[in-house]
Amino acid sequence: MRLALLTAAFAPALAAAPAHADALLDQALANGGAYNSADWAYVSTMQVWAGGSTVVGDAIDRAKTGQRARPPLREQKVTSVDPSKPAGQREQVVYQKDSKQVVVDTDEDDDLPAYGEMSQLIQGTPAKVGETVATATYRFNVDPKQVRKIGGADLDIDSSDPLPPLAGTAIVQKTGAGAPYVRSIVVALPTHDGKGRGNAAGKVKQLSFGFRFAPEPTKGVKLLQAFGMDSSLQGLGLVTVDFSVLNKVSGYRFVGK
Repeated sequence: MRLALLTAAFAPALAAAPAHADALLDQALANGGAYNSADWAYVSTMQVWAGGSTVVGDAIDRAKTGQRARPPLREQKVTSVDPSKPAGQREQVVYQKDSKQVVVDTDEDDDLPAYGEMSQLIQGTPAKVGETVATATYRFNVDPKQVRKIGGADLDIDSSDPLPPLAGTAIVQKTGAGAPYVRSIVVALPTHDGKGRGNAAGKVKQLSFGFRFAPEPTKGVKLLQAFGMDSSLQGLGLVTVDFSVLNKVSGYRFVGK
């Protein structure tokens, strides 16, 4: 589960990097360095939150009050990954907090999303919407056809309400070591001002995911620092389930030749 929720979402989107009219953004996208997942050992801290709530109301005045059906659940697992070791010995669980309701699976065959892969989400003609001495912020659209699945759930939520382009935001770091590079990318599903997308049987109230990168100080390769997903799903207009995932990656160590 550590990567399946997110890496599966981007497999269809890894086409050739597009060229944009913005020279800074193009330079940042091309400045990821030579990344090979087999060259880096790291520590991965995965945290999962889940909670359910029931809306109490009636046909005239729905959603009078909200009552939590169960307390929020939290799962955490810390793993040390060393791809230079033999198969079956690459991943070691350092710490795990178990829960019967939420299970954090691990799979040593998973690779962390690479900087070059994530940059493919920036499509079309990004617009610069903000700039400081240190950063530049861009907004752009992501074609839902390029992100076919998130966590195994088909993005075609309701055939009668086709998905619009997803809303993306990217922050380019202009100063400091390794600059310029894309420091973070966040993609969100527009949900009609919080009303949700879907139908009476089920709605997506919120769905967003993001990634953060930084340069490795000795080799300059842009390495993933964190990725996460937030979602809120509603069934039959009565039950809402919130689910969040955050994976922090640290302690990178070069083990390649």
